[in-house]
Amino acid sequence: MIVTFNEIEVTFRKAALGVGVPLGLAEDMGRMNHWLAARGGMAMASAVALLDALDSKESGKGTLVPNGEGWEVVPEAGQRLSALYAGGASCDWLCAHNATLWLKQVDFPLWVLIATALASADQKRQIRVRLSQDTGPQAQAICSLGNICSEGPMLRPFLNNAPGLIQLRPSRAEYLPSHPVSIPARPDDAVFAKGVMVGEALWEQVQHYAKRTLVPASASSRAGAGAGEIDTD
Repeated sequence: MIVTFNEIEVTFRKAALGVGVPLGLAEDMGRMNHWLAARGGMAMASAVALLDALDSKESGKGTLVPNGEGWEVVPEAGQRLSALYAGGASCDWLCAHNATLWLKQVDFPLWVLIATALASADQKRQIRVRLSQDTGPQAQAICSLGNICSEGPMLRPFLNNAPGLIQLRPSRAEYLPSHPVSIPARPDDAVFAKGVMVGEALWEQVQHYAKRTLVPASASSRAGAGAGEIDTD
């Protein structure tokens, strides 16, 4: 089935609210899925798994603590660190303090990478991202003014749905990265006329969480329905 980019953003925002995420982070969830889909890299299975982990309490928010070399965000006992909680907030902290930050046991590293790309555009910064997992090679990328720059193979570990340690380190945006742009800051305008092909089963899972935000029909809910005294109020 084909859905629009606005449908992706709004539905994922509602889905995040449906699993109990605060509004600001829910807006981040919608924005990140819109951003990735517009660049031809829709990772809906990973996004749904991220929501599942929050809903089941397998993942959650973390705590910022000093680690001797700088600062790190660690998950609560018995949980993994949710990429949704860790991503945007960590980038905001990093840009404000201009310091290296480690994120421990991040559940879905891809979404921290996307949050970092968005932050690098918003803050007009360049941020280095390094991922280490128990298995496989280390991955690294540079998010520069909204672009994700890396050799293709170095990005693949970010797609693994396996917990990892992520290091975020700021650098000056005027120093251009030597890696090629793997995911551009600006997508091709033509993509917005086409929509996005998504699997019906996965889309139903997203809608399942989004429908939790609906108010059950009742006499009181119907009492305020419809237009007010004038159609524009």
